[in-house]
Amino acid sequence: MLSAGGSLAAYFFVYFSAGWRPGLEMAASGPLYARATTMCLGGIAAAQIGNGLAIRTERESLFRVGLFSNRLLLAGIVSEIMISLALSYVPFLQRAFGTAPLAGRDLLFLLIFPPIMLGANELRKAWGRRRRRLSVGVS
Repeated sequence: MLSAGGSLAAYFFVYFSAGWRPGLEMAASGPLYARATTMCLGGIAAAQIGNGLAIRTERESLFRVGLFSNRLLLAGIVSEIMISLALSYVPFLQRAFGTAPLAGRDLLFLLIFPPIMLGANELRKAWGRRRRRLSVGVS
């Protein structure tokens, strides 16, 4: 739900940045629409980077197992970033997928997604570890 909400926020970020406000009509095609849908796709990809790092273990913190300990995952993350950038900036891919180039502020906005997803998963794991300790201590 967090990833979906963030991706939707990324979509609306483009419209808000362009001056759209609730109650105004939204473009259903054209460059603004293409940029907003590209931003939504970028939000999904960025959230999955944080999620991929966080869910490597069910209970242990990422900081305990190490951020850079899984080289295949890191290669996958680099590949995901490169593919996302290609979809956004390579003209024939833009035409094929209906994407548009993202502005610098759009890319900066996407940078918040991995830490949000990572933080949410770390909180979930910490809560689970605490519950487990309390249930073992009570028994």
